Amino acid sequence: MKRFVAAFFIWTMISHSGGSGQAWPTHTVCKDGALEAFYQSCDPLQDFGFSLEQCSKYLKSNLSIRFGIILKQIYYAGPVNNAGFEIPEGEYQVLLKLYNENNSMVACANATVICS
Repeated sequence: MKRFVAAFFIWTMISHSGGSGQAWPTHTVCKDGALEAFYQSCDPLQDFGFSLEQCSKYLKSNLSIRFGIILKQIYYAGPVNNAGFEIPEGEYQVLLKLYNENNSMVACANATVICS
C-alpha cells in the first residue's frame, strides 16, 4: 500500500507539469513598499517553498529564511550569512540554483526582484 501511495504521489507531481505544459505557480517571497520578490520553480518535477524573515531593500548580513522541498524531504529554517547590502533600484531577473554536497542540483527557480 505504501508503494502505491508513493507511486501515485510521484505520478501526480510529474503529470502536473509534464503533459499539460503548465508551469508551477508564481510565489511571492515578499511585497513591501519598496521591494517585491517573486519566484517560480524551474524544476519540472517539483515545486518548493521559500520565505524571508524580513522584506526590506536592505539585506542584513544574517538573514533568516525558511526553505522546504517535499519530494526530497529537505527543510531548512535558520540564518544565511551574506554580505549585507542595499538592493539598487530596478527590476532584476535572477536564476537561482541550489546544489548539494555531491554537486547535484536540488532546486532551481526563476526569480524577479523589483526595487523602487
